[in-house]
Amino acid sequence: MKIKNHGGPAFPRDDHVDAKTGMVVQQNGMTLMDYFATAAVQGILASTSERRLHLLKIKNLTYVSYSIAEAMVDERASRTGLRS
Repeated sequence: MKIKNHGGPAFPRDDHVDAKTGMVVQQNGMTLMDYFATAAVQGILASTSERRLHLLKIKNLTYVSYSIAEAMVDERASRTGLRS
């Protein structure tokens, strides 16, 4: 899966100057895509029975989670025009 639009930062903050070093610090944090994927994987794990949990392959779980996240970012962009 090739991600074209990651949705930008989930919790953007302005750059600031570190008081100790005087250097400008960028704090972009996780992308909106990562945030949506985190929510998707939590939902999948929470709704999967303990008995079936051992059948989940991590690679499949992450693929599905990011596929859901990508669809959410794309839908958000199409509704709002916001792209990153």
